[in-house]
Parts: sequence; structure tokens; C-alpha cells
Amino acid sequence: MCESGPQWAPHRGPVLDGCRLGRRRRCRGAPEALGFAATATSGQATGPPDLHVVHGDESDLAREQAEAALEAAQETVDETGSALADATESVEELQARSLQLQSEIDELKRKVTELESSAEETDEELEEAEETQGEAEAAHAAAVKTRDAAQKALDKLG
Repeated sequence: MCESGPQWAPHRGPVLDGCRLGRRRRCRGAPEALGFAATATSGQATGPPDLHVVHGDESDLAREQAEAALEAAQETVDETGSALADATESVEELQARSLQLQSEIDELKRKVTELESSAEETDEELEEAEETQGEAEAAHAAAVKTRDAAQKALDKLG
């Protein structure tokens, strides 16, 4: 006899695994061994059967609740996925804009550096030109003084 109660009969009935002997054999059992009991009927059909949904035990209700929770969670996932896609697109656009602005800032910094370098060179040239101007003014003043002295000497002669 098998652990579940059916009798052993080689090559008859459904295949069952897990008997005490550990061998795979065909097993034939009585419905009473599995908890089923046959009832007598009159043998005449009274019409089509009346079919309706019968909720089983609490596990069926728990399964329905779990499925509803799963469906609600999936809707939330879909909604948040859409929000995530929008946010990701916004971040990518802003990152691109940030890179563009940083590039423009770097270009302007390079330009400012060039202008500062040109300004320094111009300041050095200006200092040299001012020195030269100062020397030229001094030389001119000396020449004017010499000329004025020569004019005075000529005027004294007559």
C-alpha cells in the first residue's frame, strides 16, 4: 500500500511517486482514500446546471486581495515610471544646457585672459611712450630755452 493509501497495481492507474519503497510504480486508489465520497443520484438530468461563483476559503479571498494589491502597485509603478521618464528628460536637457553654458563661460574666460594680456602689454607700451614723451618734452623745453637765449643774444646785437 502507498503512503497516501492507494493499492499497488503494475501498469494500471495514474503514476504516483513517493511510495515508501522509493520505487516508481503505477498506483490505483480508491476515492475514499483521498477524502471523496460518492452519492447516489436518480440518474435523470433535471436541466442545465446552475453555475455561479462560489468563493472558497479565505485563501481565495486573500489571493484576490493580493491580486488587487498587485494591480494597484503596477498602476503606481506605471505612473511613477512616467514621472521618472519626464524627470530624466528634464535632467538630460538641463545637463546639456549646463554644458553649453559652461563652454560659453570657458570661452569668455579665455577671451578675458587674452584681453588682460593685451591690456598688460598696452600698459607697458604706454609707460615707455610716456617716458619717451617726458624726455621729448624736456628736450623741447631745453631747445626752446636755447632758442630764446639765442633770440635775446641776436636782439642785443642789434
